[in-house]
Amino acid sequence: MEQKIEFTVGDYVKKVTGEYQIYGEVRSVFQKQDGATRLVVEHKAEGGGSFLHIYGPNNLQLISKGE
Repeated sequence: MEQKIEFTVGDYVKKVTGEYQIYGEVRSVFQKQDGATRLVVEHKAEGGGSFLHIYGPNNLQLISKGE
């Protein structure tokens, strides 16, 4: 079951599921056609730059609220 949205744009989060963990900032929160929540998170890349990844909220832990 999908959890309700608790993340907002600007929140600092940590991906906590799977084989690796990584920190990032929420850039977008949206609903799929089936109602499932998805978040676009921007991560800083080693060596400079950044990349975006889409997650379900259950993959993320809130570290701090954005301002």
